[in-house]
Amino acid sequence: MVALQSAFANDRRRRAGIEGTLSRGARAMGLRRSRYLGLARLHLVAFACLMLKKAAQLATGS
Repeated sequence: MVALQSAFANDRRRRAGIEGTLSRGARAMGLRRSRYLGLARLHLVAFACLMLKKAAQLATGS
């Protein structure tokens, strides 16, 4: 039971990190207002979020 709770907690932490990254992208770069549709938009948002994450890692030195 403890292992199940631990696995659930790890999944929640991971999801919280992803949601935070997407939220930061939406607030900072206006990613909700994209001119692209469908898969092109999805690719653009994913790329922008990846770049935000890398920039944050470089800024914090981790």
